[in-house]
Amino acid sequence: MKHYLFSFLILAPILACAGAGLPEAGTADADLYLKKCTTCHSWAHPGRHTKVEWDHYLGLMESHMDKEGIPFSPEEKQVIQSYLYRNAR
Repeated sequence: MKHYLFSFLILAPILACAGAGLPEAGTADADLYLKKCTTCHSWAHPGRHTKVEWDHYLGLMESHMDKEGIPFSPEEKQVIQSYLYRNAR
């Protein structure tokens, strides 16, 4: 029984995001997230990470975009960060 409970606790957050659509789909914030964050990879559901984790990934992506010459203004970062925070785990 303990094993099943542990498995459920691990898988529940993952399954909750699986198949879930993009939060706030069709809004300017969600559209900017898709535009900027799918330049190099597919989008990750915002509920996949916490605010702290998103801060880490935004820093990594900002550095990567700078190295690749992909424009990413402070204003765009703020909008995307706000969007991710609102929809974070």
